[in-house]
Amino acid sequence: MEWMALVRESDAERILAMNPNFIILRVGTPDGFLNDPRWQSLEAVTLRRVYSNIIWLDSNVLDIDTQPSVYRWLAELICPDILQPRLRRILRTNCQNSYKFHLNDFEIDILLRLDINRQSNGFFRFARES
Repeated sequence: MEWMALVRESDAERILAMNPNFIILRVGTPDGFLNDPRWQSLEAVTLRRVYSNIIWLDSNVLDIDTQPSVYRWLAELICPDILQPRLRRILRTNCQNSYKFHLNDFEIDILLRLDINRQSNGFFRFARES
């Protein structure tokens, strides 16, 4: 309760005081955040655990069909040592079963924002298999 945000965006002092070890950005890019001098002391920055939210994390899109994929994405980022990388297969299977639509690798890359998140720690696990 002590750090409860009173407005939509948190101020810098509150974020620095909380010192999170994991950050998901709703605006901006991980690269911009990681290189901003204000955040250099944050554990999330030193660990490079700053990510741009995936498209399905948007509250306008998150629904019963996409929730399992979003939670899997979060779980794989938070607990990479526990879970095997399966998100690409889960996304493809869910889309095929629910909508009879085949997601290709390029479309999955867009959904996961691989281009934006590639410099964040552990995001290689979501890359295409050779």
